[in-house]
Amino acid sequence: MVDPSIHHLRYSIDELPVKCDGNKPGHSCGGNIRLHISLGTVLSVGPHTLSVTFIPNDTADYYTPAGTMITVTAATPILQWAAPASITYGTALTSSQLNATAIYNGNQVPGSFAYTPAPGTVLSVGSHTLSVSFTPTDTTTYSTPTPITTNLTVSQDALTITANNATEVYGTANPAFTGTITGEVPADSFTESFATPATLDSAVGSYPITPSVTGSNLADYTVTAQSGVLTVGPAGTTVTVSTSSTTANADATITLTATVLSTTTGVPTGSVQFLDAIVPSLVHRRAQTWRSLAV
Repeated sequence: MVDPSIHHLRYSIDELPVKCDGNKPGHSCGGNIRLHISLGTVLSVGPHTLSVTFIPNDTADYYTPAGTMITVTAATPILQWAAPASITYGTALTSSQLNATAIYNGNQVPGSFAYTPAPGTVLSVGSHTLSVSFTPTDTTTYSTPTPITTNLTVSQDALTITANNATEVYGTANPAFTGTITGEVPADSFTESFATPATLDSAVGSYPITPSVTGSNLADYTVTAQSGVLTVGPAGTTVTVSTSSTTANADATITLTATVLSTTTGVPTGSVQFLDAIVPSLVHRRAQTWRSLAV
């Protein structure tokens, strides 16, 4: 009889084993076997009656058995999905990562894949579990396999913050500093701020401008800060001179008073030089001399 435990889609003569049971001692159940199915036939899913005829040589002791029933079940594809290479934060999921296949007997099975997370998703930094399910196009011939998972690592992206150089005059408030942020993912928003040790009274010289940043998903970045330079330049001064008298004899003593003010803030220190000279229209002219007075 035909062994009913076989479940193949394609058969050959070796796949339809025929055996003879009930031999009597001293008797042989030899005979002719005839298969009533074409070799290489592919059966559809469902029950099928396979007929085999056995004509025993000893028809007195053996009879011709009837055919047998075999049920062809739907084939289950095997899902295959290699772990994708790690990606940098900001990289959306594409077919480079979501590339599972459904295989049966070495061939890809047509159908649709459903991924979680979906294509286009931007994942945060860290290790993530991706899953996929598969629905075959031919649900009669193929059954739906169990979903599978794989792991994906997302590494930090590079974020660079820069402070622009700036200048100011001694005695004035620091200007509004500016800078740039590069490398951010379009969906993220950042605010750049700046710090410097220079104050209103800082001396003329150079001071660092240090940038910092706040914003969403900052932990998904490695931040590189590039400082700028604040250059404090000297402030201008104004000088006014007054006299104790607007008219005087040639040998009279006149007191000159100089007032020096900063154009910004603070009190300038240094010296004032007065020029002692006769106006050019006079016939007699003295030699010009400078006198320096501390201020």
